[in-house]
Amino acid sequence: MINISTINDLIDELENGETSLSNIRNLSALYNVKSHLLGSNNYDSTTKELNDILPTYLTYIDTKRKYQLHETTEDAVYINMNQLCQEIKEFLQTLFSCTDTEKERQLIKQMIKEMQ
Repeated sequence: MINISTINDLIDELENGETSLSNIRNLSALYNVKSHLLGSNNYDSTTKELNDILPTYLTYIDTKRKYQLHETTEDAVYINMNQLCQEIKEFLQTLFSCTDTEKERQLIKQMIKEMQ
């Protein structure tokens, strides 16, 4: 199976090679394949999920502070923590789906196991 690293190597090779119609066509095809693979690997989804975590975390922190000052309920803290956990879970799921190797997947699995 061709991965992004292989495609990047081929692109570099062609970009540094002679300028010919054949090379230009091959580069165009490789750029399209790379774009497709990044899209199918949920690259944009992973970035989106990562960007969802910080605002949710900040909301949780604010609610937690209010709880400690007796300005809100324990239920509000629970709701925000639940939302934060959901965002982290979604990020890990998309990160996992973007892995190419079993070693990468094992690292993620090991991290989750260590948290239990």
